Amino acid sequence: MKETDKTEMRIRKILAEVTLNTDFSSSPVDEKLNRTGLDSVGMIELIYTIEDQFQIKIRDEEVVPENFDSIRSVTRLLESKNAIV
Repeated sequence: MKETDKTEMRIRKILAEVTLNTDFSSSPVDEKLNRTGLDSVGMIELIYTIEDQFQIKIRDEEVVPENFDSIRSVTRLLESKNAIV
């Protein structure tokens, strides 16, 4: 399994916890996160959880739709930070 795939799986797990929705295992990587039940409070929780689990810091200027629009965009953000684990 590629590192990117592992990261996507971790993001899916985090999203399931944040939204209390367990149906992320089959969600398309490009599905809009705002259509999954992720609200503004959930977005904040998602960011903090990602920071904690990937041991990175997400700067305020990185919290833009391009980085948190979908599972794929979050994965790309993590790849850019060399946080793929």
